[in-house]
Amino acid sequence: MDAGFLDSLADPFAKVVLKRPGVCPRSYAETIAKLKLEDDDRCADDPRAGMLGRIVSERAQLLQKPDVVRAVVGRQCGRRLPYEMLFAIPNIDADDPKLPQTGVQVMSLDRAAGVFNFYALEGEGEGAEWVFHGNSFDQLDPQTSATSACASCHSDGGLVMREIDAPWVHWESAGVRTIGAGIAVDRFSELGTRSTGEELAGVVRAGNAHWNRTRIGAFVDPLRTDLHGGSTRPLLEPLFCGTSFNLQSAGQPNEVGTPVPVRGIPSSFFVDPLQGVTTDVSVSAEAYVAGLNEAGSRIEGLVGPRDTFFGFTFVERSASDTAYVQTLLELGIVDEEFVLDVLSVDFTEPVYSAARCGLLDLAPSFDDLDNTQDPPGDAPQTDACCVAHPGAGCEDEAVQECVCAEDDYCCEGSWDQGCVNAVIDRECGSCSAITPFRGVTADPDVSAAMPNAARLRNALYAALAGVDGFPAAQLRAALATPGQADAHRDRAKRFVQACVDRATTRDPEGLVQDVLEVSAWRRREAMAVSSLLDTPGAVVTDDLAPPVDLRLDPTTCARASD
Repeated sequence: MDAGFLDSLADPFAKVVLKRPGVCPRSYAETIAKLKLEDDDRCADDPRAGMLGRIVSERAQLLQKPDVVRAVVGRQCGRRLPYEMLFAIPNIDADDPKLPQTGVQVMSLDRAAGVFNFYALEGEGEGAEWVFHGNSFDQLDPQTSATSACASCHSDGGLVMREIDAPWVHWESAGVRTIGAGIAVDRFSELGTRSTGEELAGVVRAGNAHWNRTRIGAFVDPLRTDLHGGSTRPLLEPLFCGTSFNLQSAGQPNEVGTPVPVRGIPSSFFVDPLQGVTTDVSVSAEAYVAGLNEAGSRIEGLVGPRDTFFGFTFVERSASDTAYVQTLLELGIVDEEFVLDVLSVDFTEPVYSAARCGLLDLAPSFDDLDNTQDPPGDAPQTDACCVAHPGAGCEDEAVQECVCAEDDYCCEGSWDQGCVNAVIDRECGSCSAITPFRGVTADPDVSAAMPNAARLRNALYAALAGVDGFPAAQLRAALATPGQADAHRDRAKRFVQACVDRATTRDPEGLVQDVLEVSAWRRREAMAVSSLLDTPGAVVTDDLAPPVDLRLDPTTCARASD
């Protein structure tokens, strides 16, 4: 990195590690050593102070013996937010006296810009160096992401945790410890204090909430054509297509942390969580095991295990995409009915729907939006403590004092999403009474309208006119018919109930077999677009060869494909 470019970086990793005088670190251990010297505010004395290490291993829990592990380490010193500086360390071997030198990555938040900056440690020995791999927006751009070592995992520009919900398969949790993890953490103080997957999940969600506000703010601004090209497509992509995925497991631990047999398939396998269905589909444990055997299910590199530690680990819609859409709802950029209208298209394929994603090509431009539609004027005060805003501080002095006592950036920089998170997390105040945005008022000097729910609905309805195909006709009809939200939810519930009926009375073995095939197809799609499943043991492999776009029929839950 040249000096001029380095000066432009404002995240804490760049400020402390890369910019300050002294030895340029050439390994993770040297990097932590420099941080201990230069970044000791509230982190002095104890070499592990301010650092939490979360251990993940795809095989150790299955093997029930120590194996190579990976770690995500956060360093929270100087009143930083827990997601401002995170390290991802691969291939940690407790028998090796040294931590790995290469392959380490850093995600560090530039609070002023509201984006994460990504770095990777590349090269070996004296030739090793920290290389900048772009910011959050760069990971979204097809051109810049092609050269980023981080984009294949951080495809949505935010923080990534593959298994973000209970039971956190592969991660240590409060109920499930990974054999050998303690040995690694005890050996290397650079891994900090031993923590858990569920703790990291909260950090990742908070960090992505911060980034989502920045991302949406840029994508609704008509002047940011450098990012959206004058189209609402980037703004709507997480709703129509999704930009990442998570892994969820049907298996659960018992009271001592041992996995119990799979006896149900979570509702998120069948429909999008935003459709509000919470009924799981019960299956016979015997039928599930028989299905695994028939499919030739196995864990790559291991002899014996046919399933992940917590059984039936499947690809589902990412929590980051869901949170992004929920933020669009909170800001009034879309409304619930618009979201459900879109998700009703090919709704039995909640993750990789070519039909629904193809409709994104019709996303309106900013010039297409209805300039005459006046948004309702019920936006909250721009300096409210529960609303992120550019200025420092907020309207309630007591809440402001409570937050800034731990995070002075909120009173000296800007009241960003991290400050809003702190209001809730530190119980400085309540955000429940804040009225969400129901529309975004356009700058009178800007010729193109900013998106809101009414403008997007009207413009997309017009764009669908005359477009061939059932998905386009279905969405246009839904957009033209008000009051369909409950009908969409009821249809999703009836579909899941049909799957329950098939699993319990009509065809239990056939339902399990079809679920395994649909899951295999989604894994194949995920592997084609992301490196998140490259680690052996992350998911099962099998002998199935499902057809493209395999899904379940919305009426009968029988196998259906185009």
